[in-house]
Amino acid sequence: MSLTPQIGPPRGGRGRIRLDMGKVLTLRAEGYSLRQIGKALGVSDATVRDRLRKHTKAPPDPYYSALGKSGQKARRRALAHRRREAKLEADRQRAAQVQGKLLKLGLLALVTDRLAGPKKDESGAGYAP
Repeated sequence: MSLTPQIGPPRGGRGRIRLDMGKVLTLRAEGYSLRQIGKALGVSDATVRDRLRKHTKAPPDPYYSALGKSGQKARRRALAHRRREAKLEADRQRAAQVQGKLLKLGLLALVTDRLAGPKKDESGAGYAP
């Protein structure tokens, strides 16, 4: 008599539960929740969530994968560098927009001041000395 039916779903390697990802994806596409899928397959919803996350994650870049662990570090550094550059560029654009608005306001104030004419306590026209 085998113990396999008593110990639950088949496991391989270091205790990793085998899941039919085709079935998981089909059930998910039909609108089943993670709990319902887990109950139907005899695993926890956390396992289903983990497998879906790993299955839908983009494959690693083959260039960096070929370099090994140091390549993965280089990939992370490159991504962090890109994020920093994007943030700096967004800050520069925001500063340029603010500067443009301030310039418009300054010009508008200058023009409205000129159009208003001389003040009552000043003699002469406009800004003439």
